[in-house]
Amino acid sequence: MMRWKIALPLVAVLTAALAVGLIWNKAPEKAWSSDTGAGSVQDFAIPMFKVKDYGAVGNGVTNDTESIAKAVKAAQDSGGGTVYFDRGTYLINSIHVPENISILGAGRSDATLIRNDNKDEAALRLLGKQSVQGIGIKARIGIMPNGDDINIIDVRFECSVQGIQNAVTVNRLTVFNSLFENSGYGILSNINPSYEVKILNTRFVNIKGDGIEINAPSRDWVIENCVFDTNTSPSRWAGFGVGVALSAKDIVIKNSSFIHIRGQGVHVEDYAEVTIVNSIFKNNGSANYTGDPKADIAVLSNAKVKVYNSKFMASTVGYSKVAIYNTDLPVGGTITVYNSTFQSKTVNKQVTTVNSIFLP
Repeated sequence: MMRWKIALPLVAVLTAALAVGLIWNKAPEKAWSSDTGAGSVQDFAIPMFKVKDYGAVGNGVTNDTESIAKAVKAAQDSGGGTVYFDRGTYLINSIHVPENISILGAGRSDATLIRNDNKDEAALRLLGKQSVQGIGIKARIGIMPNGDDINIIDVRFECSVQGIQNAVTVNRLTVFNSLFENSGYGILSNINPSYEVKILNTRFVNIKGDGIEINAPSRDWVIENCVFDTNTSPSRWAGFGVGVALSAKDIVIKNSSFIHIRGQGVHVEDYAEVTIVNSIFKNNGSANYTGDPKADIAVLSNAKVKVYNSKFMASTVGYSKVAIYNTDLPVGGTITVYNSTFQSKTVNKQVTTVNSIFLP
C-alpha cells in the first residue's frame, strides 16, 4: 500500500501551508513532522513542553495520560505553547487540550497515541486556536474539534469509528497532508454545521464508512487534492468517498480522485449543493455493495451538483458502468456536467451534459 509523502523542501511546504490559510497561533514556527523531511526538535518554536520531561514513558504499555496532562497544564499555566511527543507509543485516555496549546510529534509514524479502552470519547479533544501535527492516532475516535481555528497537519488516523468527529460548530478547521487508513469514517461532520473547512492533500484509504460525510447544513467546505482509495463499507447507508446532505451548501471538491469506492464516489442528497472540479472517478459502485445506486456520483432528493473538467474512467469487472445516477424530481436532484470525459460510462437521461465527450 502506498504511503503519502511530500518530498518538497521545508520552506516550500511551509509556504504552501501558509498559502491555504493555516493559523499557527503558538504552534511551532517550523512545525512539520519528520515524515516529510523536517529537522530535529531544535527547528520548533518555544515554549516547548516535552511529555517525557513530565514522566511519560512512551512504551505502549504504561498509561501516560497523567504525565501528558501535566505537560498540558504546564503549557496552559505559561499562557500557551507546544506539547511535544518524542518517538514512542503513548497509551492514553482522553486528553483535553485547551486553547493556544498545540500538539507536535516526532512524526506520524514515530510518535503514536493509542487509546484502547473502547470508550466513545475522542483521544484528543481540541478547544481551539491550535494545531496538531506529526503524530499517529489509534483509537475508536481520534480527534474531536471543539473550538475554532484548528489545524490538523500530517497526522495518521487509524480509528475504528471516526478519525475526526465534528459534532459541534467549528469555524476554520483545516486538515492538511494527513492519512486516514483502516478506519470507520474518516471525517464525520454531523448534528451541527461547521464553516470554512478545508481538507487538503489528504488520503482516505480502506475506509469502512464514508471518507468524508457532511451531514449538517454546513457552508464553505473545500476538499482539494485528496485521494479516496478503497471503501469496504458493509452498510447500505454508507460506502461513499464523500457524502453530503441536509442542505449543506458551497461544498467544493477539486483535483481529487475516487477509486474502488463501494457505493458511490460522491453522494449528494437532501437539498445539498456541491461543485466538483478536475476530479477522476474509476471503479466505483461495487457489485458487492448492498445499497443503491451503484455509480461514480449519485444526486438525490432535490440536491444540486455541477461538475467541471472531470474524467469518468472505464470500469473493470465488478464495478458499475454508471457514471452519474439521477432520477426525476422530487426523488432526484439536478446535475449539469461541463467539459468532462466519459469512457465506456453512461449517465441517466435527466443529467445535462455540456461540451462533454463520451468515448466507447
